[in-house]
Amino acid sequence: MDPTRVPTAWRCSLHCEREGGMSASATAERVLSSSMHTRGFPRASCTPTSSQLLDRRFTKGDGVRKKHSRDTMVLLLDELDYLVTRTQSVIYNIFEWATCAHSGIVVIGISNTMDLPERLLPRVQSRFGIMRINFLPYEHADIAAIISDRLQGLDAFDPNSIELAARKVASISGDVRRALEVCRLAAQVAEREELEAATSANENTNASTNQNTNTTAHGTKGAMAAPRHVSMSHIDEANRQLRGSVLGRSVAQLPEHQLLLLACALSLQKVRGRVDLEQHEIAERHTNLCRLYASIDTPTFEEQDEAIARLLCSRLMTPGAAPGQVRAAATAEDVRQAAKTQQRLAHILEKLPL
Repeated sequence: MDPTRVPTAWRCSLHCEREGGMSASATAERVLSSSMHTRGFPRASCTPTSSQLLDRRFTKGDGVRKKHSRDTMVLLLDELDYLVTRTQSVIYNIFEWATCAHSGIVVIGISNTMDLPERLLPRVQSRFGIMRINFLPYEHADIAAIISDRLQGLDAFDPNSIELAARKVASISGDVRRALEVCRLAAQVAEREELEAATSANENTNASTNQNTNTTAHGTKGAMAAPRHVSMSHIDEANRQLRGSVLGRSVAQLPEHQLLLLACALSLQKVRGRVDLEQHEIAERHTNLCRLYASIDTPTFEEQDEAIARLLCSRLMTPGAAPGQVRAAATAEDVRQAAKTQQRLAHILEKLPL
């Protein structure tokens, strides 16, 4: 937001700290020690002293708080689900500080899972003043607007190509990062074609200069036309290259049951609105599908565990935030493309909400 457009009466001194949950899984001091130091508080030399300083700062509100009574710290914790440990002490301490009257701290947590509050211990939930905001996947109009904003002032992309890229990504995942990656690859394809056209034109010019007689008899070779904008054909080529990535090729080479397990994980993620899934959830969905379609043999639980372990080793699945949980690392598009090569799975995956 442009500060000059904010009314003067609304302006205040706001110090915002952003931390990632993955970098703060050990202690609460690791989350806040750097931000405390930047705001004029002494840096503690050992953990007990640091704990006492933080407790005194956020719970008692005396001493150091009086010097900064008008300051408010906004602590934005990204990847908060990585702090869900067995005791959940880090999350408890942070939100406990936020409930104190003189703490001067506001905590905002961002999680990849929709059910994070329900997974917390009761004592942690009691410290939450939950105002949940769900961020849905981007629609094609939103993606097109973001791409256009990034390209503002550049006459490089045809408007139809932006629309095509946005619709292709919105129909699969709604991930704006993938849309920007498609546009980046499309620009590289167009640039490569421009260089090839320039090289071809130079070769034709040299040939016509050095071989006038032969050129008159046989004609000149037609030069490639240099693209003026990134077109829809470039977007299609970029999508084809992304589908041909290492991850996509790995999915295409999966055995039948591993591919079906991966599809089950993606389907459950979409239906339940959360990234992390229990292994037994995926196995149960897989078993039900095998029993529903008699053309596929139903594996044992040991075979399912081994298949999931192989998917983890190949990084097509990754460990979740809690023990016994996994998350799919491949995309629904990769699974759809791989299913086209396996006739027995094609009609099953068509009915799954990927």
